[in-house]
Amino acid sequence: MVASATVSESRRSAVVSWLRSLRGRDGSVILQCKKRGGIRLTHDSGAGAKATIEVPAEITGAPETVALDPAYLADALEIAPTLWITDSSSPVVARRADGIFCLVMPRRLPGPPSAAAETDEPSEDAESEARPEDEAKAQAAA
Repeated sequence: MVASATVSESRRSAVVSWLRSLRGRDGSVILQCKKRGGIRLTHDSGAGAKATIEVPAEITGAPETVALDPAYLADALEIAPTLWITDSSSPVVARRADGIFCLVMPRRLPGPPSAAAETDEPSEDAESEARPEDEAKAQAAA
């Protein structure tokens, strides 16, 4: 089911400015719709720094949480104030009445570690570490 979040015109330019201020920084913006009419945008740089803003918005349906590139989300909000959200893996759509639209592909949301990481199996990192016999072969070849 498609849901939507509409940011008011009076707040839209401030949200776009905030998103543009994140330019050049790593990380995604997590868009969450609040039940009481608003959206929460959280930027996690991956280096432990987080920034969050909450913006009043008109919500229809039950939009899922989605991770987006901040620059692309800013572009979409400049096109139109309404974001149409299907699910966390489908494009977010911003469309104007005159037919102009913007699609924003989501990023994967950070999740729990994979099941393989929880087992006693060696990780890829462990396999990529140099072993004494590999070092001896490399020295013999040189």
